[in-house]
Amino acid sequence: MPKTATAKPRPRSVHLGPASKTTKSKGKIILAVGLPGSGKSTYFAKRGIHPLSSDMLRLWLLDDATNQRHQAQVFAALRRLLAVRLSLGMARNYVDATSLTPSERRPYFRLALRYGYQMEAIY
Repeated sequence: MPKTATAKPRPRSVHLGPASKTTKSKGKIILAVGLPGSGKSTYFAKRGIHPLSSDMLRLWLLDDATNQRHQAQVFAALRRLLAVRLSLGMARNYVDATSLTPSERRPYFRLALRYGYQMEAIY
């Protein structure tokens, strides 16, 4: 009987297409999608990537990375920082936030369209 190995699932990447079919993409927004504690931050850390992070913004703005009381302000700040990066022409833009639902991901698609970037999801 063959042995079965239990391996940790590897994050998968999904290319979500160009921002527009008529324009050349300026780069990518790479959005980490997953439950809290699923390894999104670890994935980035192991690769030396410093993403825009909702947890880091909570720490900076609220002095507590686990404080969930001011979600609207935290995510508005995260999207504003991403918009600044896109306006500066940064080629790779990583976002570390749960982004579980289509409505949570929609603002990133809007930014990608506005600035001419492709979207990619890591889950």
